[in-house]
Amino acid sequence: MRIPKKLYLFSLVLSFTALLWGQQNEDRLIGFASLANSAQQLKVEKQFDQLIDKDEIDAWMKRLSAKPHHAGSPYGEENTHFIDSLFKSWGYQTEIKTYYPLFPTPKERILEMQVPVQYKAVLEEKAFPEEDPYTAQEGQLPPYNAFSADGDVTAELVYVNYGSLEDYQRLEGMGISVKGKIVIARYGKTWRGVKPKLAYEHGAIGALIYSDPEDEGYVQGKTYPEGPYKNPYAVQRGSVVNAPLYPGDPLTPGYAATKDAKRLKRSEAEALKKIPVLPISYHDAKPLLEHLEGPVAPPSWRGGLPITYHVGPGASKVHLKLVFNWDLTPVHDIIATLKGSAYPDQWILRGNHHDAWVNGARDPIGGLTALLSEAKAIAQLQKEGWHPKRTIKFTVWDAEEPMLLGSTEWVEDHQEELKEKGVMYINTDMNQRGTFSGSGSPTVEKFIAQIAFGVPDPETQTSLGQRKLDELSLNRGKKVDRLTLYPLGTGSDYTAFIHGIGIPSTDLRFSGAVTGEYHTIYDTYPYFKKFIDPGFHYTEAM
Repeated sequence: MRIPKKLYLFSLVLSFTALLWGQQNEDRLIGFASLANSAQQLKVEKQFDQLIDKDEIDAWMKRLSAKPHHAGSPYGEENTHFIDSLFKSWGYQTEIKTYYPLFPTPKERILEMQVPVQYKAVLEEKAFPEEDPYTAQEGQLPPYNAFSADGDVTAELVYVNYGSLEDYQRLEGMGISVKGKIVIARYGKTWRGVKPKLAYEHGAIGALIYSDPEDEGYVQGKTYPEGPYKNPYAVQRGSVVNAPLYPGDPLTPGYAATKDAKRLKRSEAEALKKIPVLPISYHDAKPLLEHLEGPVAPPSWRGGLPITYHVGPGASKVHLKLVFNWDLTPVHDIIATLKGSAYPDQWILRGNHHDAWVNGARDPIGGLTALLSEAKAIAQLQKEGWHPKRTIKFTVWDAEEPMLLGSTEWVEDHQEELKEKGVMYINTDMNQRGTFSGSGSPTVEKFIAQIAFGVPDPETQTSLGQRKLDELSLNRGKKVDRLTLYPLGTGSDYTAFIHGIGIPSTDLRFSGAVTGEYHTIYDTYPYFKKFIDPGFHYTEAM
């Protein structure tokens, strides 16, 4: 029987990729034909481990998250050239690839309650210049949802809990319709882009999304800057484009957004939202919710605000106006290549993005600094005589936050070559302390499990794999003895590789630590150092 090329290539990658991640304490490593080869691999990995420098990780994080660096920003471009210069200094061949996707930014944002009392929403996050000077910097994108529709609507308000399909079914059972209304939903349970989609499908003409203090605020603990949870003014930014339909540039579906590419009209782009949607703080949500009438919300719908939660409609009538700059924005991907000694046309791809909604210390610099450490260590090993058999491409993506723009456009631009040469894509994104959480193709499950059992967990002094099994066993009330990977949906830069090209992929991260800074102005270097990963122990583990 002829072995499919993809399967053959994938079997080859295992012998190299274990270098990056470690191994389980078995007699022979996956992908190695003999104990002698395994022993040599372990020796190289020990050398690799000794080259990871936490002080250097600290310095890179401070440099890369020093200013706001969203897609198209001046500091984003500075970071591009800084990262490129690092790779060059280590001996990589580099290329900066630029694309021109659609990236809307806010031009006008108005939210005001007209009845029964007048209230104009603040729509800004509070800076704490003494405790965290990063929060007072210029150049911050204000809170908004990318790819919301423009709109100017006035209507009664209806509270829809998390805005899930089950929540709308519950409303229907209560005899309440959102048709012609503006809905307000809290973050959680469903991805943010689903909330306005379902609202539109049920007839709503606008949507608001807020973080309830029960989920992420003072109900959970002290709020920033005293503690890690969301303070009353914190707002989660984020894209609401219809990513499950297709990720990447909404105007060039399936092909790269080059400068001269043929583009759809915005009215033809099915991935764009049909109604205006705006994220707000729980400071701004409180007066809107406390003046709602209608039935008292079901017990499971009641959040942590000091009010009686009503569903509506009635009483609260709001005006929402959103206008966006619909610009084609240059985004810059960095591709750093170390050519393979035996199989140069087989590519191991390792990626993380560099853009952020604001300063982005955890998301994405927490993951990016791990990638940079790996790249430097591997380059040093090569100088000392070790050589990768397959070509390694370290890929640093731009415009991930608006919905995987940089990575998707690059994959679309190189799809035929990737189908022939792509062996495996390894992704990270944000990083923090916590329990190892791996997602990926079923074909890499045993491989990643072996790795997880070979990397020490900084907090428990066991392995990452064993800590995960112990946590699963505790949560399920029975012993779990097999580490499995979660399936890969969408949400980070692996999407185009696995779903667009079919390249075996994995997404690696830690989860479970207390975090309230996600996509806010508070995702800063001081926040990371104090609450996310003091000492950078989990960045080293990554």
